[in-house]
Amino acid sequence: MRFLLALLAAGLIGCPTEAPAEDDDDSVQEWDATGLPEGSDPARAPLNGTVNFVIDGDTFDIEFAHGGGSGRVRVLAINTPEMNSDEPWGPDCWAQEATDRAGELLAEGTDVWLTFDGEVEDTYGRLLSYVFVGRAPGEVPFEDSFNWAMVREGHARTFFFDNNRTFEDTLRSAEQLAAGEDLGVWRCN
Repeated sequence: MRFLLALLAAGLIGCPTEAPAEDDDDSVQEWDATGLPEGSDPARAPLNGTVNFVIDGDTFDIEFAHGGGSGRVRVLAINTPEMNSDEPWGPDCWAQEATDRAGELLAEGTDVWLTFDGEVEDTYGRLLSYVFVGRAPGEVPFEDSFNWAMVREGHARTFFFDNNRTFEDTLRSAEQLAAGEDLGVWRCN
């Protein structure tokens, strides 16, 4: 993982500098980074890869493109109920549903793009990331991210670290809508 982070910091892996235009696969256009989060640290290029395995509603394993290895991703700004597979009391309310939905959105082999905010890695060595399915960030609005979908559908609550708050207002608005509609985790007491 440290090697991957060094390559990322050096700009040796990440997004291409050019991406195919939507309507013409033979033409290329410059990468538009205006949609990327800009946290307290310098902006970093997004990483591309495919999903290997969903652990739970906010954690999954990824295989990075271009031989970048593999790693574990902790989805930024959301928190889903815990599966507690090693605990005698079992899963939290809505944990299975959140994990199942993550598995639908991030099925094995799904192409994903990861973007980062102020902090890239947590104390467990997991990448802290906003996750975009199929399309690179900047090509689609944040409301098309996995993070936003999980909150808006009620499978997750918001959870912010001090230096990872770029999309706080957008996610809190989605959370208020889900809570107001009594979706998912909001049904649990």
